[in-house]
Amino acid sequence: MGKQAVVITTIQKPTKAILKIGRQLGKTFDIVIVGDKKSPPDFSARNVSFYGVEQQVNVGSRLAKLLPYNHYGRKNIGYIIAIRNGAELILETDDDNIPYQDFGTNLNLEVKGELIAAKGWFNVYNEFTAEYIWPRGFPLEKINQKARTSKANRITNCHIQQFLADKNPDVDAVYRLTKPYKDIIFKKRKPVILGKGTWCPFNSQNTVTYKEAFPLLYLPSYVSFRMTDIWRSFIAQAVMWSMDWLLSFHSSTVYQERNIHNLLKDFDQEIPGYLKNQLIIDILNTVHFSGSVGNRLYQAYESLSKERIVERKELKLVEGWLKDLKKAQSY
Repeated sequence: MGKQAVVITTIQKPTKAILKIGRQLGKTFDIVIVGDKKSPPDFSARNVSFYGVEQQVNVGSRLAKLLPYNHYGRKNIGYIIAIRNGAELILETDDDNIPYQDFGTNLNLEVKGELIAAKGWFNVYNEFTAEYIWPRGFPLEKINQKARTSKANRITNCHIQQFLADKNPDVDAVYRLTKPYKDIIFKKRKPVILGKGTWCPFNSQNTVTYKEAFPLLYLPSYVSFRMTDIWRSFIAQAVMWSMDWLLSFHSSTVYQERNIHNLLKDFDQEIPGYLKNQLIIDILNTVHFSGSVGNRLYQAYESLSKERIVERKELKLVEGWLKDLKKAQSY
C-alpha cells in the first residue's frame, strides 16, 4: 500500500482524539490538521502537522484563497496537502472521535462483505444495531419505511468506505431532540456493501477514500455546516455508480465524545436537508455522467446549481478544487 494520510479540521487546542491519533498512527500516517480563524495559533501536538490559515495560503492552493473562513469546508485544503505529500489513501475523521486500537488498520480497497441491494433509500444502521436509529441525512419521511432488499456475499473494490462511530454516533438533531441519550455500540460484523441505486448518507467522521476517488472528497462550502458532508455523500454515490464503483460500511473503529452543540442550531442547519435530500437524489438520478471522475463531479454540481440546490458560486470552488487536485497529484 502507498502512503496514507489522516485529515482533520479543528478550531480547538489539541483534543484527546487528536493526541491519541498522533500516538497510534504517527509512524504510519501523514497526519494533517487544518485550522481556521478560531484555531489557537500555538497549536502543537506530537506526530501531526498543523496548518493555520496563514500556512494554508502559503501551500500554493488556489482554493485556500477562495474558501470561506469559519466553515467545515476548510478541510478541503487538508485533502490537497495530503495528496501533494503523496497520499494514496485518505482517512478522515473529526477532533471528537476517539480511536480504538484498530483505527486505521487493515485498510484494503478490496472489501469482502455482504452486498445489499434496495431500490432507493436504505438505513444501513439497521444492519449494525437493533436500536431505532438512523444516520444524519437520512430523509425523515423514509425512516419508518421498510426497504425491500436482496443480500449476497460479495468481494469487490470499494473506493469509499465509511466506518461507524460508537457511543454517540452521527444522527440528526430530530433524533437527539426527541430521544433520551443512550450509548450506542454497533455490533461487529462483516462489511455492508451497498448496491447501485441503494442510497444511504455517509459522513466525514471516520471515512476512507482511495486515490481514484479523491475528486469526490470535495466538501461544498456554500451550504450549511450540517449538510456539507451529507450532500457530498450523495454526489459521491451518484458518481461512483456511474464508474461501476460501490460504497461500503464497516464496524466502528472510533467512539465519539461529542463536542458541545446547540441542538436547535443543528436543527436549523439541517432544515435544507430535511426539505431537499430527496430532491437532490431525484436530480442526480437524471445526470448523464461522462468523462473523468473530476468531470463527473462538476457535472453533478452543475445540475444541482441549475435547480438552485447549490449556489452558482459553488462552481468556482469546484473548479478551483479540481485545479488544485491536478497540481497536487503532479508533485
